[in-house]
Amino acid sequence: MKKIFKSIALIITILFIVRVEALEGKFNLKITQNNDLIKLSWDKIDDAIEYEIYMSTSKNGNYDLLVDDYKLNEYTKDELSYGRTYYFKVTAKNGYDYLNSNTVSSKISLNKVTKFKAKKASSSSITLSYNKAQADGYEIYRSTKKSKGFKKIKTINDNEIVVFNDTKLKNNKVYYYKIRAFKIVNNKKIYSAYSSVVSKKTGPKKPSISLGSKGLSTIKVKVKKVTGAIKYQIYRSTD
Repeated sequence: MKKIFKSIALIITILFIVRVEALEGKFNLKITQNNDLIKLSWDKIDDAIEYEIYMSTSKNGNYDLLVDDYKLNEYTKDELSYGRTYYFKVTAKNGYDYLNSNTVSSKISLNKVTKFKAKKASSSSITLSYNKAQADGYEIYRSTKKSKGFKKIKTINDNEIVVFNDTKLKNNKVYYYKIRAFKIVNNKKIYSAYSSVVSKKTGPKKPSISLGSKGLSTIKVKVKKVTGAIKYQIYRSTD
C-alpha cells in the first residue's frame, strides 16, 4: 500500500512540474515597416526565459535564426532589400518547453513623401515644398483635375532638393499636384506610394493701365479688365 501511495505522489509531482514548466499564451506578434527597417513587437510569454527570432523570404520556406537567448519583447532589423517581402516568427523557451508565435510579414518599400505643400503662387507659377526622404530622388505630377489626368512634370535626381517652382502656368487656374520618391536598386527604380494631392490657384494676370488727361487737374486712368479679378487697387506717387 505504501508503494502505491508513493507512486501516486510521484505522478502528481511530475504532473505539477510539467504544468508549471509548460509555456502557454499568445504572442500577438506585430510588425511595422519604416523604409528598409522592420520592427517586431510581441506580448511577453509567462515563464519564458529567452526568445529566438527567425526570418525568411518565403512564408513556407526555410527560416534563418537571427538571434537567440534574446530577453526583450521587441526587435529591430535594418538594411533589408527594397521590393522584397520578409517573413518573421518568434519562439519562446524556458529550458523545458517552447512556444511558437504567429507569422508576420512586410514588403520593404519607400515611405511616402511627407509634408507636401503648395506654398505660394503668382499669376504664372506655383512653388511646392516637401520633407527630405530617404531616397535617391523624386517625381512630381500635375493635373488640372483633382483625381485624374496627372502627368509627370519633373524628375529630381537629388534627395537634398526639397523645393520646386512650377512655371509657365495659366493665370487664374487651379492646379493639382502629387509626388513620390524613388530609390535606384540594381539599376531599377523602386517607388514609394504617392503623396496626398495638394492644390493651388494661380493669381490673376497682371493688369495694364493707360492714362489720359481730362482737364487741368484731372487724370483719367483706364484699367484693362482682368479675368477673375473682383476689384482693383490703384496707387499713385509723385516720385
